[in-house]
Amino acid sequence: MRALLIAIALLVGTGGVANAKGLVVINTGDDILHLRDLDADKAAMVGYGKLGYRYDLFGVFWVDIWRSDGEFVVYEGSTYSPITDEELEMLGGASVPWRYHLPEGLLIILALIELAIVSRTRRKVKTAFILGGILVAFAILIFFKGLTWEFMIPLLLGLHHILTGYSAMKRAPEEDETTSSSEEAQTQSGAHRASQAAMSDRNSQSGARRISQSGEHRAHRDSQAGMSDRTSQSGARRISQSGEHRVSQSSDRTS
Repeated sequence: MRALLIAIALLVGTGGVANAKGLVVINTGDDILHLRDLDADKAAMVGYGKLGYRYDLFGVFWVDIWRSDGEFVVYEGSTYSPITDEELEMLGGASVPWRYHLPEGLLIILALIELAIVSRTRRKVKTAFILGGILVAFAILIFFKGLTWEFMIPLLLGLHHILTGYSAMKRAPEEDETTSSSEEAQTQSGAHRASQAAMSDRNSQSGARRISQSGEHRAHRDSQAGMSDRTSQSGARRISQSGEHRVSQSSDRTS
């Protein structure tokens, strides 16, 4: 695992030199987390005055990203000596410190990954408050478990989620008012269009009635004109018959 992390860091460092002409500082080695000072009797028994937890480290820019191969030791300055479980019990016992499992660089990377994931997804206000509360509680927990400034990383991330949720909760009434106004405007627009459509239907019906009445009027005039033509033809026939009758009578008298 350590070799893999070193290889990744070397690749990142090479890319930085090629593209940005920068420098990536990779730090490896070992270090000791101080647990407690030993009293005089125990210090005289083991030959060292402090109890600590030694580990190998891998980091970038002097920030530890990974810690491994941890063991309990007694030490003084930069000199140390590993101890067995029996010797640890003789010295009062101890548990593996949380700082060994949670290096500051790893916390920063996890925080950035969490921000990248959350920022790409829509989440409810309740979810933001829950995430923020969990992160704040975790920050308080690791503070009491011995982490110093590292607890600020989840604390700030949790406060970010809480403030984001609070801001979204304040914007919600304004968005509701905007949505309500938009819906009301859409309703009024729909009613106006429906009213115009009804008026258009009435105008169409009125025009149809006028066209129908005009057609009936023309038919009535045509009917009257036909009757007048028939009356004229009948009068013409009567006049013709009367003329023929008078001609016949004149002919009879001449004879």
